[in-house]
Amino acid sequence: MEDWRVMKLQSNGGFTLLELTIVVTVVVVVAAMGVPSLRQSLAAYRLSASANLVAAELNAARTLAVSRAGECQVTLIDNNTIQITDPNTTPPNNLDKAPRTAKDLDSQITFTDNTVTTLANPSSAIHFYGRGLTRAGEIVLQNEFLETTKITVTAGGRVRIE
Repeated sequence: MEDWRVMKLQSNGGFTLLELTIVVTVVVVVAAMGVPSLRQSLAAYRLSASANLVAAELNAARTLAVSRAGECQVTLIDNNTIQITDPNTTPPNNLDKAPRTAKDLDSQITFTDNTVTTLANPSSAIHFYGRGLTRAGEIVLQNEFLETTKITVTAGGRVRIE
């Protein structure tokens, strides 16, 4: 009878080291499988957030052009910086006098080569005129996984993220 109690007390001691090792191994394997998809999801989120920032700057430039009844342009300064400038008053080498400060996209997001294209004149800027109209154009953003998002500006000044 005493042997049975001793055996019962010993069996209530908890998990064995082997059982704990197996559980930890399974958890690590499942977590490792989820990391690549998490990285790709974060990259897609950064691409979407940067596209929204570019679209907001384009809409702000259009609003500024209409409110001033003059011309404003959205300039791509380098591979991931965008700024609204006034082509009539902003000196080319002094962007500090621009109507708005430069906005940096996420460091992993870049404009693709020759990203700004307009029907009449390929350049590195999209111009908005006093009535909110522009030449149709597009800006293409790319993340580190080479996924792209296109921001299209219609001749009527409407901005769409595709």
